[in-house]
Amino acid sequence: MDVQTDPKNCGSIYNSCGFNEVCTKGRCGCRPGTTNCSGVCIDTSVSSINCGSCGARCAIGLVCTYGACDLPVSDWPTFGHDPAHSGENKAETGRPPLTLSWDDRWGLVGTANYPVLSGGQLYVTHEQGYGLYAWNVSDGFSRWIADFDHFPRLRGMPAVFSNTVYVVDTEVWGDKHYLWAFDTDGAVRWRSQLPDFPQNLGAPLRVADTVFTNAGTAGGLYGFSSSDGAQKFLEPMDPSYDSWSAAYFSGRIYTFSAGHFRAHDPTTGAIQNQLDLTWTAGENARAVPVFNSDLAFVITPPDLVAINPALNQVAWSAGDAYSGTPAVSENSVYAISAGQLVVRDATSGSLEWSFTGDAQLSYPPVIANGYVYVASDENLYAVDISTHLAVDHKPLGGWLIVGNHRLIVTPKNKPVTAYVLSK
Repeated sequence: MDVQTDPKNCGSIYNSCGFNEVCTKGRCGCRPGTTNCSGVCIDTSVSSINCGSCGARCAIGLVCTYGACDLPVSDWPTFGHDPAHSGENKAETGRPPLTLSWDDRWGLVGTANYPVLSGGQLYVTHEQGYGLYAWNVSDGFSRWIADFDHFPRLRGMPAVFSNTVYVVDTEVWGDKHYLWAFDTDGAVRWRSQLPDFPQNLGAPLRVADTVFTNAGTAGGLYGFSSSDGAQKFLEPMDPSYDSWSAAYFSGRIYTFSAGHFRAHDPTTGAIQNQLDLTWTAGENARAVPVFNSDLAFVITPPDLVAINPALNQVAWSAGDAYSGTPAVSENSVYAISAGQLVVRDATSGSLEWSFTGDAQLSYPPVIANGYVYVASDENLYAVDISTHLAVDHKPLGGWLIVGNHRLIVTPKNKPVTAYVLSK
């Protein structure tokens, strides 16, 4: 131990320096790039209450980036970014390299679900227990916590539509299973009870005045009124498959469950078309269809399959060791196969290029401004799409989203972390 430089024992044993402080010659002081604001070391490039200088507070809904308060013009409000789950944020202008902005240093969330981002707020749920968290995306400080109903419960992925946060949760040893709607200040707008136990909870989807979600292990597509949560319909589907998320494309709702690719009427939930693919029970439980302007892409392990929804037929398929959820940008589809990122031509399925990383890649790729971000449990990589080379790497993995000039990572049993993208 060197009390001259150890921030946990600075000058003497157990004299710990504060956040954003370093120990120099036995004294705690602000780390380079931070400013002393009333005795606290602040990174004024990202602080929502000291943005650019001490005491310069951003209004609610604005994001502090590069020391200025700006509108959050590049949100990521649901799984895969948009109702078609493309996995691309076309509005994001930031790029690597990545600079640490903040992390959940108190560990309030633990193992977090897929996060979402809207209106300058990051929304996160815990896989089991606790509630719905809302943080300033600028600096990670808590806005509010909605600790709804009783512990222990399983929480699903949140989604934000029309300034309303939707999330499904379920009681582990009981019969209380709900779809919740929250205002963006944390107030409960309504809740609707689900009759069955959804074990692996997907993201709700809202289109017009209807909120769509799966019905748990009883199987089916629910539709609820967005105004008051009243049930509109339940379209029965596949018993025991409960972790899929619906998508919206070209005026229809689409689901992919147990190998069945289905188009639904958005008003009644009725199945209008169905395409049956090869399916191994229990594989790729979190099944989500992904769309570009013409085709749908699904993974039914070990295959990546492109579907023409207008013709209700397979356009092409690629067999390898695919898993998870793909992403699509322009005319390329990005998917994980055998721990690597594989990129194929979206129209023909021909191989374009691949990226290995640590050979353990497993989370859905996310795309923004000419870069694709991919992660394993332990590592994340920023890959230049034009050169196919990694331009940045961080020793932290998990679910990824990109928006508001931030790359957000929700790892397993580690703090939620935000990196600032460069101009």
